This record gives sequence, structure tokens and C-alpha cells, in this order.
Amino acid sequence: LAALAEDFAAAGRTVRPKTDQSLIMASPSRDGHHADASATAVSVLLLDADGCGDLSGLRKLLTEEGIAHIFSWSSSCDPTAAKPVHKYHVVIPLSAPALLGTKEEVWRYKRAYAFLAGALGKIAGLSGSLDVMMASPMQPFFRGMRKTEDAPPREVFVQGGRTLDLFQIVNALGFEKVLDR
Repeated sequence: LAALAEDFAAAGRTVRPKTDQSLIMASPSRDGHHADASATAVSVLLLDADGCGDLSGLRKLLTEEGIAHIFSWSSSCDPTAAKPVHKYHVVIPLSAPALLGTKEEVWRYKRAYAFLAGALGKIAGLSGSLDVMMASPMQPFFRGMRKTEDAPPREVFVQGGRTLDLFQIVNALGFEKVLDR
């Protein structure tokens, strides 16, 4: 987690166009493609929060619950601007990889991700929804970088703590009941 946080911080000090940014994927690819069928396993949740407003409630929730995470500004985030722009990335390590060997396992993972993203948003009082496109284990995730020399370095916060058991937490929140509908 610390090495990834330093990578985020280093990227956040760099000025580069979005087309020249490095990507992170939640899962390695089994065949070099970026399709869900190419995913092997997910070991981190990658949350993308564009238009959710101030994420201090989410940061507070994760910190108070002792959940390890990285919280960083995206490339276009500027919460101190005259018209604030709130765009953030959150990385949460999983306690065990979600294995994705079959279409059913990918489907279950994506449903669990979307369920948890919705639950976190509601519990944290976000004004918008976390991007459920990130439920795709092969969805590219950009590290935040400065777009211009005038842009301040991207802020990155790292919090050590417990890892998250995705299926345990969503099941405790009623996920299985949702699947049975």
C-alpha cells in the first residue's frame, strides 16, 4: 500500500497530458486484452468519484473503521477553486483476491462491487454516486497527474489498517438478499 501511495504521489507531482498517464487495472489480464473475460483476480477495489462532491465523509468512514486505503485527487480535481471541482480516486486493498475464472464469478464480483459502492456512498452521505463502471475488473484507472505547471500537485493520503473482505462485508449488508430477488 505504501509503495502504491508513493507512486500516486510521484505521479501527482508530474505534469503530463491524460493520454500520457500510466494506468492501473484491478485485475491482471490472462490474455493481454481488457475485457471482463480476460480478468483473473482482483486484489484492490478502485473507486472513482467524479461529481460526488466532497468525499470527507467517505474518508472519515474508512479511517474510523480502520480500513486501509489510498485517497487521491484525480487529474482535474481542484476543491479550492472558485468553483470547486471534486474528483477523487480511492484504492482499498482486499484481504483475499476475488478470483475470476468464470463468467459467473466476474458477474458476482461486479454485482458485489456495485452494491458496496452504493452502500459506501449512502453511509458516507455522498451527494452523487461512485462510478460503477469501475466494477469492471479490466476498467482502466488513471493515476492523478497535474495537467499544467500552474496546477497544484495532486494530494494523496494513505491510511494503514485492515484490508477488506469484499464478499463478507456486502453479505453482512444484505447483498445475498439482493441476489435472491
